[in-house]
Amino acid sequence: MLSVLIPVYNWDITALVKQIHAQCSQLSVEFEILALDDFSTNLSVRNKNSELKLAHYTHHQSPKNLGNAEARNQLSRMAKYDYFLFLDCDVMPVGKEFVKRYLKFIGEPKIINGGIKYEDLKDEKFSLRWKFGKKHEEISPLESQKNPYLNIRGCNFFIPKEIFLQHPFKTLRASYGYVDTFFALSLEKAGVEVLHIDNPVFHLGLEENKVYINKFHQSIQNAKWLAKEYPEISGHLRLVVFYNQIRKFGLHQLIALIFPLVKPFIVNNLTSKNPSLFLFQVYKLGYLCALKDE
Repeated sequence: MLSVLIPVYNWDITALVKQIHAQCSQLSVEFEILALDDFSTNLSVRNKNSELKLAHYTHHQSPKNLGNAEARNQLSRMAKYDYFLFLDCDVMPVGKEFVKRYLKFIGEPKIINGGIKYEDLKDEKFSLRWKFGKKHEEISPLESQKNPYLNIRGCNFFIPKEIFLQHPFKTLRASYGYVDTFFALSLEKAGVEVLHIDNPVFHLGLEENKVYINKFHQSIQNAKWLAKEYPEISGHLRLVVFYNQIRKFGLHQLIALIFPLVKPFIVNNLTSKNPSLFLFQVYKLGYLCALKDE
Protein backbone atom coordinates (compact mmCIF):
# COMPACT_ATOMS: atom_id res chain seq x y z
CA MET A 1 0.00 0.00 0.00
CA LEU A 2 2.34 2.79 1.25
CA SER A 3 6.06 3.45 0.98
CA VAL A 4 7.28 6.37 3.10
CA LEU A 5 10.51 7.64 1.55
CA ILE A 6 12.96 9.86 3.47
CA PRO A 7 16.26 11.13 2.02
CA VAL A 8 18.59 11.98 4.92
CA TYR A 9 21.56 14.27 5.31
CA ASN A 10 23.02 15.15 8.73
CA TRP A 11 19.71 14.97 10.57
CA ASP A 12 18.38 12.74 13.35
CA ILE A 13 15.22 11.16 11.93
CA THR A 14 14.38 8.85 14.81
CA ALA A 15 11.52 11.02 16.13
CA LEU A 16 10.06 11.42 12.63
CA VAL A 17 10.27 7.72 11.86
CA LYS A 18 8.68 6.78 15.17
CA GLN A 19 5.83 9.22 14.59
CA ILE A 20 5.13 7.95 11.07
CA HIS A 21 5.51 4.35 12.19
CA ALA A 22 2.99 4.83 15.01
CA GLN A 23 0.44 6.44 12.70
CA CYS A 24 0.78 3.73 10.06
CA SER A 25 0.54 0.97 12.67
CA GLN A 26 -2.69 2.41 14.07
CA LEU A 27 -4.21 2.32 10.60
CA SER A 28 -3.41 -1.37 10.08
CA VAL A 29 -2.12 -0.79 6.55
CA GLU A 30 0.73 -2.42 4.70
CA PHE A 31 3.62 0.01 4.81
CA GLU A 32 7.36 0.46 4.74
CA ILE A 33 9.58 3.34 5.80
CA LEU A 34 12.76 3.65 3.78
CA ALA A 35 15.51 6.10 4.67
CA LEU A 36 18.54 6.73 2.48
CA ASP A 37 21.46 8.47 4.13
CA ASP A 38 23.07 10.65 1.48
CA PHE A 39 26.64 10.26 2.75
CA SER A 40 26.15 12.33 5.90
CA THR A 41 29.28 13.85 7.37
CA ASN A 42 27.88 13.63 10.91
CA LEU A 43 28.76 10.04 11.80
CA SER A 44 27.00 10.19 15.17
CA VAL A 45 23.68 11.07 13.54
CA ARG A 46 24.24 8.57 10.75
CA ASN A 47 24.84 5.77 13.25
CA LYS A 48 21.84 6.73 15.37
CA ASN A 49 19.53 6.58 12.36
CA SER A 50 20.92 3.24 11.22
CA GLU A 51 20.63 1.69 14.69
CA LEU A 52 16.91 2.42 15.00
CA LYS A 53 15.09 -0.90 15.12
CA LEU A 54 11.46 -0.88 14.04
CA ALA A 55 9.40 -3.29 11.97
CA HIS A 56 8.98 -2.11 8.38
CA TYR A 57 11.79 0.45 8.72
CA THR A 58 14.94 0.09 6.62
CA HIS A 59 17.95 2.39 6.64
CA HIS A 60 20.15 2.48 3.54
CA GLN A 61 23.55 4.12 3.20
CA SER A 62 24.73 5.79 0.01
CA PRO A 63 28.47 5.36 -0.71
CA LYS A 64 28.60 8.94 -2.05
CA ASN A 65 26.65 12.16 -1.89
CA LEU A 66 23.88 12.10 -4.48
CA GLY A 67 21.95 15.27 -3.71
CA ASN A 68 18.35 15.36 -2.59
CA ALA A 69 16.87 14.83 -6.06
CA GLU A 70 18.75 11.64 -6.91
CA ALA A 71 18.36 10.35 -3.34
CA ARG A 72 14.59 10.58 -3.79
CA ASN A 73 14.85 8.78 -7.12
CA GLN A 74 16.91 5.97 -5.61
CA LEU A 75 14.39 5.54 -2.81
CA SER A 76 11.61 5.27 -5.38
CA ARG A 77 13.44 2.41 -7.10
CA MET A 78 13.83 0.59 -3.77
CA ALA A 79 10.18 0.98 -2.77
CA LYS A 80 7.79 -1.95 -3.14
CA TYR A 81 4.36 -0.40 -2.63
CA ASP A 82 2.12 1.45 -5.08
CA TYR A 83 1.93 4.80 -3.30
CA PHE A 84 4.76 7.03 -2.12
CA LEU A 85 4.82 9.54 0.69
CA PHE A 86 7.94 11.67 0.33
CA LEU A 87 9.19 13.50 3.41
CA ASP A 88 12.34 15.49 3.95
CA CYS A 89 14.38 14.40 6.94
CA ASP A 90 14.00 17.68 8.85
CA VAL A 91 10.21 17.78 9.05
CA MET A 92 7.60 16.62 11.57
CA PRO A 93 3.87 16.08 10.93
CA VAL A 94 1.66 18.70 12.53
CA GLY A 95 -1.39 16.44 12.91
CA LYS A 96 -1.92 13.03 14.49
CA GLU A 97 -3.91 11.87 11.44
CA PHE A 98 -1.25 12.95 8.97
CA VAL A 99 -0.88 9.58 7.23
CA LYS A 100 -4.61 8.87 7.35
CA ARG A 101 -5.40 12.09 5.48
CA TYR A 102 -3.17 11.04 2.61
CA LEU A 103 -4.56 7.52 2.41
CA LYS A 104 -7.98 8.97 1.53
CA PHE A 105 -6.52 9.62 -1.93
CA ILE A 106 -5.57 6.02 -2.66
CA GLY A 107 -6.77 5.24 -6.19
CA GLU A 108 -6.64 8.82 -7.45
CA PRO A 109 -4.06 9.53 -10.21
CA LYS A 110 -2.84 12.84 -8.83
CA ILE A 111 -0.16 14.33 -6.63
CA ILE A 112 -1.30 15.49 -3.19
CA ASN A 113 0.71 18.24 -1.49
CA GLY A 114 0.17 18.68 2.23
CA GLY A 115 1.93 21.97 2.84
CA ILE A 116 4.45 23.31 5.31
CA LYS A 117 4.43 25.30 8.54
CA TYR A 118 7.02 27.00 10.71
CA GLU A 119 7.16 27.09 14.48
CA ASP A 120 7.88 30.35 16.31
CA LEU A 121 11.37 31.69 15.73
CA LYS A 122 13.63 30.50 18.56
CA ASP A 123 16.93 32.14 17.56
CA GLU A 124 17.52 35.26 15.45
CA LYS A 125 20.47 33.61 13.66
CA PHE A 126 17.80 31.74 11.66
CA SER A 127 15.70 34.87 11.02
CA LEU A 128 16.14 35.04 7.23
CA ARG A 129 15.22 31.41 6.51
CA TRP A 130 12.32 31.58 8.96
CA LYS A 131 10.95 34.85 7.56
CA PHE A 132 11.26 33.64 3.97
CA GLY A 133 9.49 30.40 4.82
CA LYS A 134 6.66 32.11 6.70
CA LYS A 135 6.09 34.50 3.79
CA HIS A 136 6.55 32.30 0.73
CA GLU A 137 6.05 28.68 1.88
CA GLU A 138 3.53 28.70 4.72
CA ILE A 139 0.49 29.43 2.60
CA SER A 140 -3.02 27.98 2.71
CA PRO A 141 -4.18 25.17 0.42
CA LEU A 142 -6.65 27.58 -1.18
CA GLU A 143 -3.88 30.02 -2.01
CA SER A 144 -1.57 27.22 -3.19
CA GLN A 145 -4.24 25.85 -5.51
CA LYS A 146 -4.26 29.15 -7.44
CA ASN A 147 -0.83 28.18 -8.78
CA PRO A 148 -0.79 24.45 -8.01
CA TYR A 149 2.38 23.33 -9.77
CA LEU A 150 4.75 26.06 -8.63
CA ASN A 151 3.54 25.59 -5.05
CA ILE A 152 4.52 21.92 -4.85
CA ARG A 153 6.88 21.30 -1.91
CA GLY A 154 9.07 18.24 -2.25
CA CYS A 155 9.35 17.95 1.53
CA ASN A 156 5.81 16.62 1.95
CA PHE A 157 3.80 15.04 -0.86
CA PHE A 158 1.89 11.88 -1.77
CA ILE A 159 2.02 10.39 -5.26
CA PRO A 160 1.21 7.10 -7.02
CA LYS A 161 4.33 5.08 -7.75
CA GLU A 162 3.44 4.74 -11.43
CA ILE A 163 3.29 8.50 -11.92
CA PHE A 164 6.50 9.20 -10.04
CA LEU A 165 8.53 6.62 -11.93
CA GLN A 166 7.40 8.27 -15.16
CA HIS A 167 8.38 11.71 -13.86
CA PRO A 168 11.32 11.40 -11.46
CA PHE A 169 13.29 14.32 -10.10
CA LYS A 170 15.97 15.72 -12.37
CA THR A 171 19.45 16.30 -11.01
CA LEU A 172 20.27 19.90 -11.81
CA ARG A 173 23.61 21.63 -12.08
CA ALA A 174 23.72 22.62 -8.41
CA SER A 175 22.24 20.45 -5.68
CA TYR A 176 19.97 23.16 -4.27
CA GLY A 177 17.32 25.28 -5.92
CA TYR A 178 14.47 24.82 -8.41
CA VAL A 179 14.56 21.01 -8.20
CA ASP A 180 10.93 21.00 -7.06
CA THR A 181 10.04 23.57 -9.73
CA PHE A 182 11.46 21.46 -12.56
CA PHE A 183 9.68 18.38 -11.19
CA ALA A 184 6.39 20.29 -10.91
CA LEU A 185 6.56 21.66 -14.43
CA SER A 186 7.21 18.18 -15.82
CA LEU A 187 4.00 17.06 -14.09
CA GLU A 188 2.12 20.03 -15.55
CA LYS A 189 3.40 19.23 -19.04
CA ALA A 190 2.17 15.65 -18.63
CA GLY A 191 -1.23 16.81 -17.41
CA VAL A 192 -0.91 15.26 -13.94
CA GLU A 193 -3.40 16.85 -11.56
CA VAL A 194 -2.15 18.48 -8.36
CA LEU A 195 -4.27 18.94 -5.25
CA HIS A 196 -3.21 20.99 -2.22
CA ILE A 197 -4.70 19.96 1.11
CA ASP A 198 -4.34 21.01 4.73
CA ASN A 199 -1.95 18.31 5.95
CA PRO A 200 1.26 20.16 6.81
CA VAL A 201 4.57 19.32 8.35
CA PHE A 202 6.73 21.60 10.47
CA HIS A 203 10.01 22.47 8.77
CA LEU A 204 12.55 22.21 11.58
CA GLY A 205 15.92 22.31 9.82
CA LEU A 206 16.49 26.02 9.38
CA GLU A 207 19.86 27.23 8.14
CA GLU A 208 21.70 30.07 9.82
CA ASN A 209 21.43 33.34 7.91
CA LYS A 210 24.89 33.33 6.29
CA VAL A 211 24.58 29.64 5.41
CA TYR A 212 21.19 30.24 3.81
CA ILE A 213 22.51 33.15 1.73
CA ASN A 214 25.38 31.01 0.45
CA LYS A 215 22.99 28.15 -0.23
CA PHE A 216 20.81 30.47 -2.29
CA HIS A 217 23.81 31.13 -4.53
CA GLN A 218 23.36 27.55 -5.78
CA SER A 219 19.68 28.22 -6.40
CA ILE A 220 20.45 31.26 -8.53
CA GLN A 221 23.08 29.31 -10.49
CA ASN A 222 20.41 26.68 -11.21
CA ALA A 223 17.95 29.37 -12.29
CA LYS A 224 20.40 30.78 -14.83
CA TRP A 225 21.34 27.31 -16.09
CA LEU A 226 17.68 26.30 -16.45
CA ALA A 227 16.86 29.47 -18.35
CA LYS A 228 19.64 28.67 -20.81
CA GLU A 229 19.08 24.93 -21.16
CA TYR A 230 15.28 24.93 -20.89
CA PRO A 231 14.13 28.36 -22.14
CA GLU A 232 10.52 27.18 -22.26
CA ILE A 233 10.35 27.26 -18.45
CA SER A 234 11.94 30.70 -18.06
CA GLY A 235 8.52 32.29 -17.81
CA HIS A 236 7.84 30.30 -14.64
CA LEU A 237 10.93 31.63 -12.84
CA ARG A 238 10.08 35.10 -11.54
CA LEU A 239 13.69 36.06 -10.91
CA VAL A 240 14.67 35.10 -14.45
CA VAL A 241 11.68 36.94 -15.93
CA PHE A 242 12.75 40.16 -14.22
CA TYR A 243 16.39 39.58 -15.16
CA ASN A 244 15.45 39.16 -18.83
CA GLN A 245 13.44 42.39 -18.73
CA ILE A 246 16.32 44.49 -17.43
CA ARG A 247 18.77 42.71 -19.72
CA LYS A 248 16.89 44.05 -22.74
CA PHE A 249 17.96 47.54 -21.73
CA GLY A 250 21.51 46.56 -20.74
CA LEU A 251 20.81 47.36 -17.09
CA HIS A 252 22.15 44.00 -15.93
CA GLN A 253 25.69 45.23 -16.61
CA LEU A 254 25.17 48.31 -14.45
CA ILE A 255 23.72 46.21 -11.64
CA ALA A 256 26.65 43.82 -11.90
CA LEU A 257 29.03 46.75 -11.37
CA ILE A 258 27.09 48.18 -8.43
CA PHE A 259 26.36 44.90 -6.68
CA PRO A 260 29.84 44.35 -5.12
CA LEU A 261 29.67 47.85 -3.64
CA VAL A 262 26.28 47.43 -1.96
CA LYS A 263 26.58 43.71 -1.17
CA PRO A 264 28.16 44.15 2.31
CA PHE A 265 25.37 46.51 3.40
CA ILE A 266 22.66 44.15 2.14
CA VAL A 267 24.29 41.14 3.80
CA ASN A 268 24.46 43.09 7.05
CA ASN A 269 20.68 43.52 6.91
CA LEU A 270 20.01 39.93 5.85
CA THR A 271 21.96 38.58 8.81
CA SER A 272 20.19 40.85 11.32
CA LYS A 273 17.30 39.87 13.59
CA ASN A 274 14.83 41.55 11.22
CA PRO A 275 15.99 40.96 7.64
CA SER A 276 14.22 42.61 4.72
CA LEU A 277 12.76 40.18 2.19
CA PHE A 278 12.76 43.01 -0.34
CA LEU A 279 16.52 43.38 0.08
CA PHE A 280 16.83 39.61 -0.24
CA GLN A 281 15.18 39.89 -3.67
CA VAL A 282 17.56 42.75 -4.55
CA TYR A 283 20.49 40.58 -3.43
CA LYS A 284 19.35 37.66 -5.61
CA LEU A 285 18.95 39.89 -8.65
CA GLY A 286 22.37 41.46 -8.07
CA TYR A 287 24.00 38.07 -7.69
CA LEU A 288 22.33 36.83 -10.88
CA CYS A 289 23.50 39.88 -12.84
CA ALA A 290 27.03 39.42 -11.55
CA LEU A 291 27.19 35.76 -12.60
CA LYS A 292 29.45 35.22 -15.59
CA ASP A 293 27.93 33.67 -18.70
CA GLU A 294 29.34 30.27 -19.60
